[in-house]
This record gives sequence, C-alpha cells and structure tokens, in this order.
Amino acid sequence: MSIKILKQVQFTTLALLAVSSFAVGNENCAELKGCAEKSCQVEKQIALAEKNGNSHKIDGLNKALAEITAHCSDDKIISDIEDDLSKANDELKEHQEELKEAQAEEKSDKIEKYNKKIKEDEAEISALKEKLSKMNSETK
Repeated sequence: MSIKILKQVQFTTLALLAVSSFAVGNENCAELKGCAEKSCQVEKQIALAEKNGNSHKIDGLNKALAEITAHCSDDKIISDIEDDLSKANDELKEHQEELKEAQAEEKSDKIEKYNKKIKEDEAEISALKEKLSKMNSETK
C-alpha cells in the first residue's frame, strides 16, 4: 500500500473511533441490560474521570472494565439476581414472623420496627423482580 492510502485508512479509523466514543458517551446505559449495561456504566465513569484528570480512578475503572469484559455473563447476572431475590424473600418471611411475635406481645416499638423492615424488604423484592424481568426480556 502506498503512504497516501495508509494515511487515509489511519484518518478514517481515527474518525470512526471518535464517532464511536461520542456515541458510547451519549448512550443511555439504562436502555442496555446485563454485561452491556455494566460496561457502559464503567465507560461513562472512565470518560468522566478522564475529563477530570483523575488517573488513579481511570486505572481502577480500566481494571474493572477488563474484568467485566473477561468474566461477565448475562446468565451469571440472572443467577445472582435470582439468588438475591430468594434471600430477600427469606428475609421478608422472617420479618413477617417477627412482626407476628411483636404483635402477640403488644410491643409497639418492635411492631413499628418490623413494619418498616417489611416495607424495605418489599421494595427490594420489587426492584429485584424488575431487574430480573429486564434481564429476561427479549429487547436489546
């Protein structure tokens, strides 16, 4: 190849990289799911760290991105969410039993405490179900 063609290829490659970097920076990570979403979030943090000149953070984020690239799988994420959902359901049942005991003993402070924990458990379960639904959806 001639030098002129090599320079054109080089320029085109740089232009494509610039455009793709711009697109990644403006991409809405929430529209993605699983490993793609994780990578997108880390890439956004890297861009922000670069903008702020935070080289230590950039190094750490690049390591995190490499780990995601090397080891992340959507099946593993789904499995982790399912495990978290199971644990959250177990905690909910435990707190419901503790609430019944507190009600039987008429301990208003404990009743209030367990009602609050139950609401937190229900919110966590709802969020986990939403994540799982997103992961299992066929879109993107």
